[in-house]
Amino acid sequence: MRARRSPVLDDYAEDGQVAVYSEGGIVVVLSELAGVAWGALGDDWTTAEALASVLVEAFGEPPEGHTAVQMTELTLHTLSGHGIVELDGV
Repeated sequence: MRARRSPVLDDYAEDGQVAVYSEGGIVVVLSELAGVAWGALGDDWTTAEALASVLVEAFGEPPEGHTAVQMTELTLHTLSGHGIVELDGV
């Protein structure tokens, strides 16, 4: 799976907190983990594996029974559902 940011109307980040105003007209306030994930994405495609490495570096390994890539893909699906991330290869 690959992901990149979707176009948004505005975003605001301060002290690890991120709020995104989507083109769909909703404001999404992101958790710290989702904020790091969204912040690591750009206009170019990023693989879930590469993003998982960023998240593991920031937060450590996920709970036993889940891989970092699985948890990253779940996060990306959630962000996509809010219209602020575009997915490829799902």
